[in-house]
Amino acid sequence: MKEKLTDLMFDVRMAPLMMSDEQLSTLPRTHIFVCHYDSLRDDGLLYMRRLDRVKVVTSLQYLASSTHGVLNIGSLLKKGYHYEENKKMYRIINDYLSTITT
Repeated sequence: MKEKLTDLMFDVRMAPLMMSDEQLSTLPRTHIFVCHYDSLRDDGLLYMRRLDRVKVVTSLQYLASSTHGVLNIGSLLKKGYHYEENKKMYRIINDYLSTITT
């Protein structure tokens, strides 16, 4: 069990900060959604910095008044700050997906 957990911790699909710069440089344009009161906040900011360093086009949506799980909050409320931030994020994703040709 310990070995499986260790493997997961270093699997770049679970922990993208573990990627080499060479691996990171092959990633597509990336939108990073970071909440101020989130235990993963620093990871998100480090990830953006690393992507910037290898010239991956990135955008940041920083929610200064939010916690981890904000997507759930926004989808439940249907109005207000979190709902509007969710809509903004989905609009960014939709805009990006509309630029991809099949």
